[in-house]
Amino acid sequence: MRGRGVERDEQVAARWYRRAAEQGDADAQFRLGLLYLEGREVDVDEAQAARWIKAAAEQGVVSAQNNLGTLYENGRGVTRDPARALDWYEKAAKSGDALAQNNLGAMYARGRGVERNYAWAVFWFAMAAQNGNDEAAGNIEASLSHLREASVDVGKARVRAGRSTDYDVLTTRERGATLYVLGETEGWSQVYLPEQQRLGWIASKLLD
Repeated sequence: MRGRGVERDEQVAARWYRRAAEQGDADAQFRLGLLYLEGREVDVDEAQAARWIKAAAEQGVVSAQNNLGTLYENGRGVTRDPARALDWYEKAAKSGDALAQNNLGAMYARGRGVERNYAWAVFWFAMAAQNGNDEAAGNIEASLSHLREASVDVGKARVRAGRSTDYDVLTTRERGATLYVLGETEGWSQVYLPEQQRLGWIASKLLD
């Protein structure tokens, strides 16, 4: 029901967010920043949006960290700074934010704010896809051709969930099967499995 003297819920929320934000409430800071960014119940003000989103990001609000990365990447409300965008995406990505993981993968694929590295791009795209980001799957496909390919050099090789025989077997590959290799550490190679859209590990000695 609406009428004179009856304020819309959004207007009430905007005032509440401002009061709470000024008192240091991180969630309110983030929500107020989004209002300024989108022009909901306040005039669009990208500088104010960046101010409040940054305040929330610095207090550990993961979605705010991803959004702040976007602001730095595109120069909205702040000076464009791809390196700082990368840093904020990474903070959110390491906390499991699928959007940030996809964004971080894109930064590595494009070489924005960091040296281009398709292995890291596929790693973060794969993490994003596993966490439900639909866009990441297409991004992986565009990056796979840039990875090193290696063939299985034994009769049958197990690909595991981690770099130890203690981890579960994800799949097996026959001799001659080709795998996309992201990198190697401690005698294990990390690979991408297109059929399962996920990462796995295989003992490096089993590859040619």
